[in-house]
Amino acid sequence: MGINEALEQLEEIHNHVQRSELYRGYRSVLTAAMGLVALGAAFFQPRFVAAEHPLSFVYFWVAVGVINLLLPLSQIFFHYVAYETPLERKKTRLALGQFLPCLFAGAFLTFAVCKTSESFIVLLPGLWSILFGMGVYASKPYLPGSIHWMAASFFLGGVVLLALVPSGQSLSPWGMGLDFSLGLLAGASILYFNLERKKP
Repeated sequence: MGINEALEQLEEIHNHVQRSELYRGYRSVLTAAMGLVALGAAFFQPRFVAAEHPLSFVYFWVAVGVINLLLPLSQIFFHYVAYETPLERKKTRLALGQFLPCLFAGAFLTFAVCKTSESFIVLLPGLWSILFGMGVYASKPYLPGSIHWMAASFFLGGVVLLALVPSGQSLSPWGMGLDFSLGLLAGASILYFNLERKKP
């Protein structure tokens, strides 16, 4: 056996092991649904958020975020209890454990900002987006390598939203709506083409 052939076999074994380590609990359909919920929320924001009350913006988008989290978590929890083997449950805990710190950081940051001064609320959309991108990137060891494009989308969106702060547009409906919907739809495409369409 030549060295090149041995290296090719090692690479094939490595790729097979890597595919077996990927977490498959995140589904493209639910991720896309989350993106559509964010888009719909942008459409309805003017009906529920008063420009002169920035806290109403926080309440609205926190509620949207909770709804969006319940979509995948309900499916993950159901499969965790009903179908997963002990090894798969361990992988689920590891994958979720990578993402949870960004959610806790976002919750504490939101609370601190709202308690400090309502004038700082204009910073929250950009910070939320960057934190979400960090959570996606932290989950990369258990997701397809190309998931970094989803993380990059949220990082870029967060930077744009922070850049809009001086103009007063960071709280506009389509800032949050487009940022999160595009990022989540990109993630749905990555999950579909890298995990669901391809056979393990």
